[in-house]
Amino acid sequence: MDARVVQLMADMPRVHVFDGPEQESSPNGVWFTHDTCYDLIARHCGAGMRTLETGIGISTALFVMLGTHHTCVPPFQNEIDALARYLDECGIDHDRVRFEQGWSDEVLPRLEPTPLDLVFIDGGYGFPSPTIDWYYAGSRLVPGGVLILDDRNLPAVAGLEAAGMIAQAIHH
Repeated sequence: MDARVVQLMADMPRVHVFDGPEQESSPNGVWFTHDTCYDLIARHCGAGMRTLETGIGISTALFVMLGTHHTCVPPFQNEIDALARYLDECGIDHDRVRFEQGWSDEVLPRLEPTPLDLVFIDGGYGFPSPTIDWYYAGSRLVPGGVLILDDRNLPAVAGLEAAGMIAQAIHH
């Protein structure tokens, strides 16, 4: 397991804590995927690579630690603020991350369609969100780029593969 992943799993950024009814807080302020997914990101990303994710959390901190030019699309400003505080407290420079706050179906279409080396779809799980994320972000992958889908067990995410939209992908 990559040492940076081990470090993050031991001290996870708690960004999913909400005061109002707009979003359910996660247990301990963290929603996370299996650590092998983070290890996969660490193995495929290096300094200067261009990455994008829908959602925010442990993966965002990892992209920052890896030195990628990262675009993060989270729905809520308080998540961005919480992650920025975490990175500051850890002494991690986060100048290369760009936050585009909003729902991915509104944000992704207006982004400059620059090429991407890795896309991590881990945002909205209801149909058609994963499909929209794949269409706008996944279509920007360079040849040999990596697309990671989180929560493949959910119907709207699994539907991408079932519909033949993804010929080869790494799933977690």
